[in-house]
Amino acid sequence: MSVSGKLGCLRGFVVSKVVVLVTVVTTMFFQPASTSAAVKPEADSASVTNAKSAKRILGRRIPDFVLPDSAGKPTAFSDFSEAKHVVVVFLGTQCPIGNAYVPVLNELQTRYRDRAVQIVAINSNLADNAEAVARHVKDFSVRFPVLCDERQVVADIFGARRTPEAFVLDPRRHIRYRGRIDDRYGYDYKRATARRNDLEEAIKELVAGDEISVAETEPTGCIITRRNRIAGKGEITFAKHVSRILQKNCADCHHPGTAAPFSLLKYEDAANWAGMIRETVLERRMPPWSADPRYGHFDNDLRMSDEDVDTLISWIDGGMSLGDPKEQPVPKQYANGWQLGKPDMIFRIPDEYTVQATGTVEYQYFVTPTNFKEDVWVQASEARPGNWDAVHHIIVFVREKGGQRKQGLPAVGGFAPGEEPKILPPGVGFKVPAGAELVWQLHYTPTGKVEKDRSEVGLYLCKETPERQSRGGGVFNFRFSIPPGAEKHRVVSEAIIPRDVELISLMPHMHLRGRDFKYTAKYPDGRSEILLSVPNYDFNWQHRYRFTEPKPIPAGTKLECVAHFDNSIHNPANPDPTIAVRWGDQSWEEMMIGWYAVVDAKPLQVEKDIWAAAMSNDVAALKKHFAAGVDINSRNPIGQGTPLLAACVFGKTEAAKLLIKQGADMTLVSTDGSGSAPLTVAAFFGHTEIAKTLIENGALINAKNKAGNTALNAVSHPWGPAIEGFYKAVGSNLQLELDLERIKASRPKVFELLKKHGAKLAGELPD
Repeated sequence: MSVSGKLGCLRGFVVSKVVVLVTVVTTMFFQPASTSAAVKPEADSASVTNAKSAKRILGRRIPDFVLPDSAGKPTAFSDFSEAKHVVVVFLGTQCPIGNAYVPVLNELQTRYRDRAVQIVAINSNLADNAEAVARHVKDFSVRFPVLCDERQVVADIFGARRTPEAFVLDPRRHIRYRGRIDDRYGYDYKRATARRNDLEEAIKELVAGDEISVAETEPTGCIITRRNRIAGKGEITFAKHVSRILQKNCADCHHPGTAAPFSLLKYEDAANWAGMIRETVLERRMPPWSADPRYGHFDNDLRMSDEDVDTLISWIDGGMSLGDPKEQPVPKQYANGWQLGKPDMIFRIPDEYTVQATGTVEYQYFVTPTNFKEDVWVQASEARPGNWDAVHHIIVFVREKGGQRKQGLPAVGGFAPGEEPKILPPGVGFKVPAGAELVWQLHYTPTGKVEKDRSEVGLYLCKETPERQSRGGGVFNFRFSIPPGAEKHRVVSEAIIPRDVELISLMPHMHLRGRDFKYTAKYPDGRSEILLSVPNYDFNWQHRYRFTEPKPIPAGTKLECVAHFDNSIHNPANPDPTIAVRWGDQSWEEMMIGWYAVVDAKPLQVEKDIWAAAMSNDVAALKKHFAAGVDINSRNPIGQGTPLLAACVFGKTEAAKLLIKQGADMTLVSTDGSGSAPLTVAAFFGHTEIAKTLIENGALINAKNKAGNTALNAVSHPWGPAIEGFYKAVGSNLQLELDLERIKASRPKVFELLKKHGAKLAGELPD
């Protein structure tokens, strides 16, 4: 978001005229003779209004006043006398929550204009100037008047504390409602629809002549810092003390050209946003960091020290003194563009994407070919949003040419709020195979106006072939169902680390119902160690927790992830607490992934692991693994499937035949919850030739899975919408792009093949 503007709303001739008008009106109407108008400003705008204060505001009569509108024209409150009811909403140009509500307010104004209701916005923010307000009105297509309260006189009369904060006035201009617009947007959540439309309900009840049933709610948004709090005194100064704290803890995100809502590089910035700074550091919302300090040591720990918090609060409460500018540290320099300098290669999403102004945008997937003629080794990567306001996160996956995975694994790079570029240790590289594609997953968040984006990722190549390879993996659980209303639903996933590695980072991933997440290493010698605990998971901050020192993990270690989900009404981010929730890409669905990044402890001998070789039908690589003595039945740390199961899922006939010939165990079942043997898997996905090879080599033709079904059951139902929908769900769960026409055509052939060799339905077999 943009840098704070200069103090004041107007300059020059217009300023002088408006100041005179405001002064006259203040003298006429804001005298102690009228108790309803003689209201003292709140002492501390960062504090929550208590019950007594609320009672003083509700029922208060608002006298006439004059303020300039967004075009600089002096406008009196009495100019809106034709409206029976007036809704006053305090807004600011840089508040993301306020901006998200502009389309909502536009709709309300359109819906109720014929019912004598007028919405008027007032901007009392110190950070906004006339140009910013005018631009904001244009950019967001604001369809109601916006007035500029330079001296915050009107903000004090209303007792306004935040943007957005709404006030509903009756015909005599008494305050009948104050508070939020609705409950769809908060600091750490954004719902597609509101549970209660508080402002509209108040308007409807007032128009109908009824008492307002809920006259006050707590607004959520940006605090309006009061001008009268900037006293310029105090022993703690910005120059000597605060500038260093902000530079160390805040400025890396809060500088121009980033996703942060405002800059904190200058004194004016910090003073303008002092109210929000005070609140967020006291509540430990900022800087964002969710890890339990008792477990693990991470070099990107963002926690602010208690001493720094105390200094900030003392500075704000003491009048926000500037001090001697000569005592400020040398300003931190930020690159206008790539943080790591110019990349060796830059890739972009294929076309510019338009983000709608409101609503919910499903995750968008784009594919970019690399056109690499040979394997490329990457030492670092940096993903950059084309639009910092609209992009919530970016994940860029690598997918081998012709791969069936929707996303691809692992990720070559990504972006999320608070995330830094991916940099590997010296001598370590990440391989992007020849001919590979980059698969982009982008999560867009509407801002209140139409946005355009064309995000990009930069790759920084290894200068020479690295000594060791970095690998990415994930501990998944695809098979879960979170019951409606469940406050703490437990989901567990496990993976075996098949080789000696050094663990360099962890990154838990859930969606809006995620509550907490914990990684535990269970070592082969019986020891157990908590690697990372995130007791308060926040979907808005997708942290990659980087170990200060790489952590040795011996082969055979079980990596266990335990997560809890809150699907109750008490979770403000919950899209719908009345439904059962399962795995899915979209944020209103859920995921349970314990991402991790490792470095091979030893120099790599076989570049492609045995499961990747099976999935890509790389017979030559498989033979290398056989020669090296790799366990042919070992479980993949991602999904825990065997190489044979991988070949059966992806239909890699030559790989499957070679694995079967080499003696792969045909009885080992999948651990994804279905418990299906290779024959059932091959049958289900319509791979006739693999199924035939399995049968000819002695696969148990009537083996049952956990649901009690055989391979014949998997292909026995006639094709229709229900079956097609089921395949789509399975494809989504497994992140596969399934060829449904091929599967539809193959199922009858597989059915006849199985029947020919004596296959039976589960109901035809003895218990």
